[in-house]
Amino acid sequence: MESVFNYLEYRDFLKDHFESHKAVHSYFSFRYVAAKIGIDASFYAKVISRQKHLGESSIEPLADFLGLEKREREYFITLVHFNRTKSTEAEKELFSKLISLKNSCGKTIETNTYRYFSDWFTVPVRELLTHFDFSDNYADLAKKLIPSISEAEAKRAIKTLTELKLIAPDEYGYLRPCESILTTGDQWKSRGIREFQKQMISRASEALETIAPAQRDISSVTISTSSECLEAIREKLANVRREILEMVAAEPTVDRVYQINLQVFPLSTVEESK
Repeated sequence: MESVFNYLEYRDFLKDHFESHKAVHSYFSFRYVAAKIGIDASFYAKVISRQKHLGESSIEPLADFLGLEKREREYFITLVHFNRTKSTEAEKELFSKLISLKNSCGKTIETNTYRYFSDWFTVPVRELLTHFDFSDNYADLAKKLIPSISEAEAKRAIKTLTELKLIAPDEYGYLRPCESILTTGDQWKSRGIREFQKQMISRASEALETIAPAQRDISSVTISTSSECLEAIREKLANVRREILEMVAAEPTVDRVYQINLQVFPLSTVEESK
């Protein structure tokens, strides 16, 4: 199985660890692992299926059971705390520690998605560079966003975009996006993406009070339907996203950055069919 340094979700690592050992040792089971670390077998099964998180008291015993070397063990424990935390600031600090531990071992890990989406302003800064002539005027760049960001945040966004090779100088020396359209596709899984979505939903709420109605379009509809119809709605929304991207790609003039949120979520429990 892959090294623990190649994971950004500890439960995926535990799942791969369990399946690889189960394939070799007939005695290896949830009951066996649970007995070794002092937890309930059914609870451990829920952990590796991402339904639950490890309790604090179980982290180090499990790290011992996994037989990880010193730096691997530190990475694993940090990864558990990274996946468990609900604090944005703590998440960023733990992520930095993970990268430090990973780099020390010369391993590779998919961090680009997290870095790109973890700060809400990085994405609109990239879009802004399609029409804003930027070389090193960070103060002007920072003031272009709504709400405005600090000069330090503008520098961080440019640094991230440059290191991820998402922007590069054009023939006049201005930084421009390397691709006109950038999308994650239909599978939104990264913690960074979820944090970005939460922040953009918050931006939409603020826009109700700060942006004139003529410059925005925010509407909502409450419906009752079936799970089958929901899937059809999700597909239609996916088609709308693709159509919008095609429209934007064909637009010859650009003068502003916009955010479009498409949201569907339940407001009630499921009722039995009648």
